[in-house]
Amino acid sequence: EATIAFAGIVIGTAISFIIGGVLGDWAEGRSPKYGRAVIGQISIISGIPLTYILFTQTAGWSLGAISALSFGTALLISWPGKGSKEPMMQGVTPPELRASAFAFVTFIENGFTALAAYLAGSLADSIGFTDALVWTIPFPWIICAALFSLFYVTYPRDSAKLRALMVQRAGELEEVIGNP
Repeated sequence: EATIAFAGIVIGTAISFIIGGVLGDWAEGRSPKYGRAVIGQISIISGIPLTYILFTQTAGWSLGAISALSFGTALLISWPGKGSKEPMMQGVTPPELRASAFAFVTFIENGFTALAAYLAGSLADSIGFTDALVWTIPFPWIICAALFSLFYVTYPRDSAKLRALMVQRAGELEEVIGNP
């Protein structure tokens, strides 16, 4: 039964990446300054109650109901990566630094993931598995949702800087090409 519920999470997450990308692009078209940040926050905030319900309120639920909630939760919680964070990183980082920037962010994220796994395991030993999941998933997401608010200030400014730099570089390239 756990395999079926987990399959719902994996499939939902895969589809969620596509939804996040499409919604992020749509939101950027509607509001280039804030659209992607909004999509990321909606996803993060929707995941908080859904994961809490999944971890604490599903005792006695049927396999179908748990699988549906798992799928639905996964469908909503993976938008920030593909729809917000990664495109915003690309939108503020000069092309020659993007691979390094992505690698550095991935390093930090994986470090936090390892730390969260360690904390979840330690908490599970002392307070139980379900309570450990409640403390190590929804609560950090609350912090993440709050930190995402900083993008409303930093992204428009940093994106404008990069766009100005790219316009400058295009002008310099035209001068070089136009004056061999």
